[in-house]
Amino acid sequence: MDARVRSSPEYFVSSIRRIALVGQRVIRQIKRDRRTIALIVINPVILMILFGYSLSSTLTGINLGIVELDDGMFNNQS
Repeated sequence: MDARVRSSPEYFVSSIRRIALVGQRVIRQIKRDRRTIALIVINPVILMILFGYSLSSTLTGINLGIVELDDGMFNNQS
């Protein structure tokens, strides 16, 4: 195929038509597969909840204790 054929409007239209047909086929396959639809919808929701919870700066119900076992030279307690 030479450059004149590739640059012709007919080649461009046929390429767009071919891309549209492949897109329609993919959409048809996704519509038939309920698991894929569920993953497309549910996964982002779950990830948004997890990231929102993990990136929030409020911490509640956490008990924190510090144990100092070193009685070395730099201990501030007298």
